[in-house]
Amino acid sequence: YDEARHLEAGGFGTAAVYLGGYSVECALKALLLEATPPGERADVLESFRGVRAHDFRWLLGRYLGAGGATPPPE
Repeated sequence: YDEARHLEAGGFGTAAVYLGGYSVECALKALLLEATPPGERADVLESFRGVRAHDFRWLLGRYLGAGGATPPPE
């Protein structure tokens, strides 16, 4: 996130958007893994492969479906 803000301030808006989106993707994946019981995490990691794993709506749906968790406001 900090690097994305730095890029944006330097006039590299496209790179900032990409890096900012990537940070959100990684955060959703980390939250999903945290909400998943340890014995099921290998299956979740496998689901991160392919184009679908870069879809924020799909990731958020998986996270919310992993136990009714709500994303923290941060």
